[in-house]
Amino acid sequence: MSFFRDRFLTIDIRTLGLARIYIALLLLWDLARRSLEISVWYYETGLLPNAMLAERPLRPWAYSFLSYVSTDAGVQIAFVMIAIVYLALLFGVFTRVAQVLAAVCIISLQVRVDFLSNGGDFVLCSLMVWSAFLPLGSAFSVDAWRKKHSGAPIESPVVSWAVLVVTMQLAIIYFFNAVHKNGETWVDGSAVYWLAYQERIVTWFGLWMRETLPFWVFQAMTYGSLVLEYLLPILILSPWGRPWTRRAAILSIWALHLGIAAVANVGSFSFVMIAYSMFLVSTEDWEWLR
Repeated sequence: MSFFRDRFLTIDIRTLGLARIYIALLLLWDLARRSLEISVWYYETGLLPNAMLAERPLRPWAYSFLSYVSTDAGVQIAFVMIAIVYLALLFGVFTRVAQVLAAVCIISLQVRVDFLSNGGDFVLCSLMVWSAFLPLGSAFSVDAWRKKHSGAPIESPVVSWAVLVVTMQLAIIYFFNAVHKNGETWVDGSAVYWLAYQERIVTWFGLWMRETLPFWVFQAMTYGSLVLEYLLPILILSPWGRPWTRRAAILSIWALHLGIAAVANVGSFSFVMIAYSMFLVSTEDWEWLR
């Protein structure tokens, strides 16, 4: 039982602090992106007024507190309040409360304009819900500083079933991503090549790639991404070979998703997946950094 606990249920409090800071910055970036088009998608004078959504809801079972904000000024105030919640999470002020409120906020923002959401948004919601069961304010936070100076004991490391859930969620995502990549373009190695020809999402770097690089480079990238996605569940969940398997997983996740982001604009997906990798940082990594 101790073997299972140490390998799958235990996490360093510094890792939780690092994950909290990255997640909070990601949430603030997401809010800033939404603020640029707040008048179009969130205002009552925009394209999706609450009155219309009340008659024809996008998802009848979904909930968003923004559905009860009926004025443009009210929407502006709501966005400011959401920013305050995210900042509280960033600095670790009343972190447990901020974690729950941040999850409610991001879900409400997405549900309000649900048809604009992509895979990255849904994965971010899952991360916010599962990480709400972890004490993300245990390190690098105002809460941790106050606890230290009050003389209260600091629990380190943290043992929780939520640690297993977060890492299982990450492994499951990669497993199903890999097994579902069985179409013709993945078999012949042309998937990334045709991704660079998706005009609505291709980046300037993707344009340069398709005009400059030979086809075999795209094939190497296609097969390389497949190999990584098949390997990642093993690297993430293997109880043996730690911390090197986890280190390999972190590097693979960063390489895979920064590569995707360089070629195509897939919203927040790549950066949300990188957020999951923060939970793979081990105590040995912290000691090496020290």
